[in-house]
Amino acid sequence: MVSKESKENKESSEDIENAEFIKINLTTIVILIIVLGLIVGIGIYMYLKPSSNNINVAKNDIKNINQNTVATEFDEETAITLLKDYLEIKATAMANPQSLLETYGFATNQQFLNYEKTSDDTFIKTDIMYENIRNNLQEYITKDLFVNEFKNIYKLSNGVTHVANINQAKETYNVVRYEREETKTKPVMRVWCTTIKDGNQSAEKNMKVEYTFTNKWIISDIK
Repeated sequence: MVSKESKENKESSEDIENAEFIKINLTTIVILIIVLGLIVGIGIYMYLKPSSNNINVAKNDIKNINQNTVATEFDEETAITLLKDYLEIKATAMANPQSLLETYGFATNQQFLNYEKTSDDTFIKTDIMYENIRNNLQEYITKDLFVNEFKNIYKLSNGVTHVANINQAKETYNVVRYEREETKTKPVMRVWCTTIKDGNQSAEKNMKVEYTFTNKWIISDIK
């Protein structure tokens, strides 16, 4: 027969064990909740955090926008420098079309001596690709303007070029002043200049120069 004291001791021991079991389970649940919370938090952070790749892409987009803004901004001084360089090239071509092509390395003087001429000696029949000359001048002017400006100097014939047989004094351009005209489309500069040929200076004249943007600003028309 179990004594009353032994029974009470047994019940007390069971209560302690139950309390410890409940305590352990509560601790485990708390730990699981904390771990689960951390996992969820990390997942949300990783989802919302912009990746370094996205940051780099965004930076590059901003950089490209800034570069394009700078590149496409029309600058009057740069435009006039471009015009002066082009007028120098044009003056060379009008005085001696052959010499300009030699300068660009399209043919040598000896090659020009060996080229056949047209029956009236007005043009030299070369093997220089017309498109190559036109592309070279596209540093300054559009392809359409090249055709218009040099139609009597460089003529297309079956893909190659007939070069005007000209050798005369070169005309020098001197830009006196310029101003930008207000337009709603392409930038336009009004340019006043004089020319000197055979030591004689011309009266001041003006030209209307229109620019267009390709990969940079170039001249699209001169009137």
